[in-house]
Amino acid sequence: MLFRRIFKYTFAFIFSLSFSVASAQDEGSILPTWKDSLYTVALPEGYLMPSDTLEIVEAAPYAPWFENFDEFDTTEAILVDISDQTYDYVPNVSDSLVRDRLSKMQQEIPLTYHDRVRLFIDYFSVRRRDYTLSIIQRKQMYFPMFERIFEEEGVPTELKYLAVIESALKPVALSRVGAKGLWQFMPRTGRAYGLKQTYQIDDRMDPEKATRAAARYLKFLYEYHGDWELAIAAYNCGPGNIRKAQRRSGKKKFWDIYRKLPRETRSYLPQFVAMAYVLTYAEEHNLIQDLPMYEIPAEDIFVSQSIDLGKLADELNVCREDLQLMNASLRFGFAPNYVKNFRIRIPEARFEYYLEHQEEILANVKYTGEGANIGDGYYYHYVRRGESLGLIASRHRVKTSNLRAWNNIRGNTIYPGQKLKIYGNAYSPGPAKKSTTSTKKTSTSTPKKTSGASIYHTVRSGETLGVIAKKYRVYVADIQKLNNLRSTRINVGQKLLIKEGKYKAPETTPQPATTAVKTPTVSTSGSLVYHTVRSGETLGGIAEKYNTSASQLRSWNGMRGSTIYKGQKLKVYTTSSNASSNSVAKASLSSNNTNGYGPSANTRYHTVKSGDSLTEIAKWYRVYVKDLKRVNNLSGSSINVGQKLTIPPSPASVLNEGKSTQTTSTSESGYYTVKNGDTLWQIAQDNGVSVSEIKRLNNMKSNNLKVGQRLKIKS
Repeated sequence: MLFRRIFKYTFAFIFSLSFSVASAQDEGSILPTWKDSLYTVALPEGYLMPSDTLEIVEAAPYAPWFENFDEFDTTEAILVDISDQTYDYVPNVSDSLVRDRLSKMQQEIPLTYHDRVRLFIDYFSVRRRDYTLSIIQRKQMYFPMFERIFEEEGVPTELKYLAVIESALKPVALSRVGAKGLWQFMPRTGRAYGLKQTYQIDDRMDPEKATRAAARYLKFLYEYHGDWELAIAAYNCGPGNIRKAQRRSGKKKFWDIYRKLPRETRSYLPQFVAMAYVLTYAEEHNLIQDLPMYEIPAEDIFVSQSIDLGKLADELNVCREDLQLMNASLRFGFAPNYVKNFRIRIPEARFEYYLEHQEEILANVKYTGEGANIGDGYYYHYVRRGESLGLIASRHRVKTSNLRAWNNIRGNTIYPGQKLKIYGNAYSPGPAKKSTTSTKKTSTSTPKKTSGASIYHTVRSGETLGVIAKKYRVYVADIQKLNNLRSTRINVGQKLLIKEGKYKAPETTPQPATTAVKTPTVSTSGSLVYHTVRSGETLGGIAEKYNTSASQLRSWNGMRGSTIYKGQKLKVYTTSSNASSNSVAKASLSSNNTNGYGPSANTRYHTVKSGDSLTEIAKWYRVYVKDLKRVNNLSGSSINVGQKLTIPPSPASVLNEGKSTQTTSTSESGYYTVKNGDTLWQIAQDNGVSVSEIKRLNNMKSNNLKVGQRLKIKS
């Protein structure tokens, strides 16, 4: 009996073994799948992708050309069980081969091999092949433009891969925290780099403008940190978090401070290196895109009226989706009626047709739909107790849906004290018209007291700024700003401006000493001029240019901080003595100081106080730490209380002062000496030549410049 059982099981085992061998021989012609590649692609526990915290959603309700926009969500991609497993064979690439390829790719930005980098290479080339193929499909739409602008701005072209990590090359990408566009600019950073943002127009979604702003911001981060790896990491988490990680670790390089960085930033640089590798060696990983998309050759037209992109596409006989994608900064598919010389991009093939029929086309493409009369101006409404969203909308004669969209409100929930932004053609809604008799009464009475007068409050015993702000339903910060209060301390009997109206009441408080400069007398000793802020200028640099101080500029222009933006107009009161001393200072700078630094008529001094550091002093005066050390002959970063430091001119002011002598020296000798802050594109623009011509005359292979380098401009 026992013998029979042993024979039975042995026969069954031999039969099953022979069947599996036969089936394997029959399937010998089938290609192995990605399962046969010996990869470990699962992300470690607690590891974050950038898009885990910045969920990509549609930036505007008017974006039909991205139907599958929500697919860029790597939180879902991390769940490897739901990934598509129908791809062809994925080659198994060794670590040594990856390391060798990265070393061949490396140019100016270090592409360091690391186990985290290898993890993301496998992630993009194995698990997320569909996502990588979609990037390969769109890269030719934007990479040529990225490379052109980066060369003009003097930054490495490898930074183009950063846009893939930021937005998956989708110009209407919007994160939960408000970052938008190809380069995911936050509103404040975008405005600082000249990206206009209104309800209808958002330049952060304009590919060219956003790319140029990103190049300048990355260049600033590199000059600040002196390292491209740290600059890329700072683009994600900000320079403050980088400094904090350096202080905590006591080290400087990215991989040395890796553990002290935010979790999202730890994966940011490895993703950048991995994506650069995968897109460069896509074919070696069997990633082949058969349906690539390319940039549409375009021409610019400039309009000063409302434009409906749908109507314009019909008039030009082009695809609506293509025209909307070329003008992605128009959030709702139309240019508002308040624009002046606004740029619209149209296909190059239809440019001549537009010029021939320009008047007829512009007459037929005016936008007449919803929101056509909404202006560029806006004002704020503070929610009071008992008010609802519908009540506020009816009082201000706007739609509830618009009120939600302007303030990013999903439901109807609002709370007392909330600040609501309301757009319109004026900055105040005005009184509602009830009847003709009521309007006559209001016209005969004094409307100044009800609608336009400023509101003042005299401080009583026991009152605080918080109590006063709650009483008038305003913010404490607004009261401090209107009354130039640096703290929350107030005195009994003090008169506070609560709300500044159209018609200001006479102030009883004495004017500060700066008002004598603010309002020049009839004599010719002083005059008011306006300075338009240019790219790269700082408040300290502008103050040096006009031989005044940054505090004076703040008081003249009602500014609290030192933040300025490109195109801003600043009031400057100059005198004849100021002008003469300013010209003497410029002459001494150009003759005595070849590098723009050192003691001069514009040199400032700082006495070290308790708690000061070189970094804080450099940040306060808008100069570099290395220049501060060089001028004061400091080998380290240690300073003593009471020590008197020489503050060099800021780089922006030196650059502006040197511009007057650049053209003359170039025209005379045909050579140009590179100064701090110069770029190859800027030098080419100032001297009327092309970047390629300068590179040819000087046998240059890249756009890298060194301070003091002598360039041949003319042959």
